Amino acid sequence: MNIDNPTLIIGGDSVVGRYLRDENPDYFYTSRKENSEAIYFDLLQLDSFNIIEKAIVEYKISTVIILASITSIKQCELQPELTLLVNVQRTKLLLEKVNKLGCFVVFISTNHVFDCKSAYSVWDGIKSPCSNYGQQKLQVENYIVENNFNASIIRPSKIIHRPYSLIESMIESLNKKQVFNAFNDHYFAPISIQFFSTLLKLIIQNKKKGIFQISGKSDLSYYVFLRMLASKLDLNSSLITPVSALSKGVTPNKYGTLEAYNTLTNTLLYQSIEDTINDYCQEN
Repeated sequence: MNIDNPTLIIGGDSVVGRYLRDENPDYFYTSRKENSEAIYFDLLQLDSFNIIEKAIVEYKISTVIILASITSIKQCELQPELTLLVNVQRTKLLLEKVNKLGCFVVFISTNHVFDCKSAYSVWDGIKSPCSNYGQQKLQVENYIVENNFNASIIRPSKIIHRPYSLIESMIESLNKKQVFNAFNDHYFAPISIQFFSTLLKLIIQNKKKGIFQISGKSDLSYYVFLRMLASKLDLNSSLITPVSALSKGVTPNKYGTLEAYNTLTNTLLYQSIEDTINDYCQEN
């Protein structure tokens, strides 16, 4: 147990949360499921906020990582009232409570606070969210800044972590020698969970306030990315077929890169596509 900096993950069942739990077994974490290891917490259940407050006091939590949210872009578009309640209103309430208890907070945001119409969005540039999800994250970002909370905000480009459903579906199809469709007009800038976690741990160690941006080095289509990954795995990349995102009802983004911004180190800024792919392939 890290007695110098007890840390709590809010949203321990998320993809990133599970990775952080495995990497840092001394971290406390929350779950919406009842189990003996987790602290019960659900943003939709007001009573569970009391549980969190008691746990922070009991375990002398000094750092809180907020991962809990509805992250589905589609769900945020289709259910704006529900997602606004979870991602904004209840998250603000959570921030208020943990701040009053003296915790340092790490809030995980998104590159969707920008319009995704230009490359390498600057951390203090004009915000024009490209999705409801981005708009909701921006509202919380603004709330943190306006209230001068003891918090850091991390904006990553797309984090990939095994098992990433799109990639695993591709692998399954190619192993069966089946064609797999991939968007050739929808772009992103992937980074590995390992790369992201290294920055997160550095911020926690230093309890550094402010905004951080971490990004893949370049924008590329899902089609190009999956072909590169398939080749790395010695799979037949020619079975991957380009299709339009619009044809599947998905609004394509032309850019996902951020201009990396980091006041702690000059080494955790951009990750190359090759390193991202290597990290993914080396995950257990």
